[in-house]
Amino acid sequence: MGSFLENMERLQAERKEQLIEIEYLQQKDYPEELDSKFLTRCNSELKGSFEKLCKENKVNVSLAIRSLMENSIRTWSLPK
Repeated sequence: MGSFLENMERLQAERKEQLIEIEYLQQKDYPEELDSKFLTRCNSELKGSFEKLCKENKVNVSLAIRSLMENSIRTWSLPK
């Protein structure tokens, strides 16, 4: 079994790798190609309200969700 110092160094190296990957994902230019789908379930009232919000902002639902995804990745956080 490794020493405490060795374990700390290993954890620090792993964390550094994670941070490098996160930074890469945050700065990446994602392709415009739409080659994958999400299928998700939600309450019909929530869906209707979101569709109304999108319509009033002249944005289709898919574009709004993609924008949410990209903004979340750029900030590496989710809306509260």
